[in-house]
Formats: sequence, C-alpha cells, structure tokens
Amino acid sequence: MIIAEVVFLPADEGGRTRPPIFDRQHRYTPHIVIQSRNVRRSTTDPDGVNRENYQGVAFLEGPPDYVAGDVGLFSLELMYFPNLPYADVHPDATFTVREGGKIIGHGVVVSRTEPPSA
Repeated sequence: MIIAEVVFLPADEGGRTRPPIFDRQHRYTPHIVIQSRNVRRSTTDPDGVNRENYQGVAFLEGPPDYVAGDVGLFSLELMYFPNLPYADVHPDATFTVREGGKIIGHGVVVSRTEPPSA
C-alpha cells in the first residue's frame, strides 16, 4: 500500500469533469507513470507507440469532499504486487495519474508499506 499526495487536474486543465469516488466500495483503478509531476502529455515513439511504464493502482481512500485542483492525501493499493514489484514506486517518487493516454492528475509517494507475507 502507498500513501500519496495527489492533485487531480480540473477539467479546464485536461482533467476529469468530476473527481473519482474514493472509498473501498468504489475502487478507482487508473494507472500511474513514474515521472515528473509537470508532464501533461503521453510520450509516444515515432511509430506512435506509447512505451511508458504504466502501473496499475487502486485508489482506496481519500478526502471525502475532495475538489479537483487541491492536494489530497490518498491511500493506493499496488494492484499487481507482488507479481510485479513496483520497484520505482517508493517514497519521494513523483508520478502522473493516467486514464488511458490522458494525464488527469499527478502526485508524490509519501510512504510505502508491504503487506505481511502469507
């Protein structure tokens, strides 16, 4: 699990028209790409293929009255851990939040804890 400070972009800056719902009944499952928070466009090769490292996450909890454009503290699950190690998702790593090729937010990892071994 990670705790991250995230800003979802307002619609007039390319974000969603409404922020997603963040609770354990409504799992919001975008991807993150570890990169500068300032990136606003997906990177593609000359052949038009996106080769960025998309990593699946699930937003589990966040501020109940979150407003796009504000900084919020959110808990995220690393959806494919431990099968994928998410090695670059560590405290102080910055990322963009993706819905397909669209960047709809950005953030920084505050902390990471591993689930107990089975």
